[in-house]
Amino acid sequence: MAREELLEIIRELGFSDIREVLEEHLMMEIKSRISSLEQEVTHFQEKYGRSFHEVQKEYNESKEDFEVYEDLMAWQFAVEGLDYWKKRLEELKSALQAAT
Repeated sequence: MAREELLEIIRELGFSDIREVLEEHLMMEIKSRISSLEQEVTHFQEKYGRSFHEVQKEYNESKEDFEVYEDLMAWQFAVEGLDYWKKRLEELKSALQAAT
């Protein structure tokens, strides 16, 4: 596909250039990951009726429960991933503002 054909498609989609497409895609991808992780965190909060740290503390003070352990590992991954991607979104926004 020739460069002009690519630019024509980009403009038909409402973007001014390839850079704008890339920026929009990055924002959407990060926001999608954040949304997915938020849903997972909410699922565990609703399942246990408490925060991650409260359930983790209770688990550490009781006898081992494999189901709770597995949930805690997944929940911790979601909490940490959520924090990570929220920071990356802010970094992307800052970088895009600095570039303009």
